[in-house]
Amino acid sequence: MSGLGLIDTHCHLDAAEFDSDREIIRRAAREQGVDYCVIPAVVRENWTVVAALAHRHSDLYALGIHPLYVNQAVPSDADALAQALSAALPDPALVAVGEIGLDGFDGHPDLELQLSWFRR
Repeated sequence: MSGLGLIDTHCHLDAAEFDSDREIIRRAAREQGVDYCVIPAVVRENWTVVAALAHRHSDLYALGIHPLYVNQAVPSDADALAQALSAALPDPALVAVGEIGLDGFDGHPDLELQLSWFRR
């Protein structure tokens, strides 16, 4: 990553909404000067997906559990995340542990459950 231009630090290009035009969207962003998108994982099942997308588009990725999906996570996901991060450490496209954070607005998973995952 030399001569960086713009970086979109949070781009869910893996979302199904982009299935029909993902390539077009990424190309348009690059044409506007967005050299890299960081594609954060939201659940264990899409860790390999975000890594593959990042590599396909010469982008970057983060592995983790999104705070709004903690109610779908199981305890073994924490160990699996540690293993996935360890395995991906040599990959220069892995740039963060994320979707790790807290979303404390009404109607979303219990803040205590989010805090538990955040601490892990």
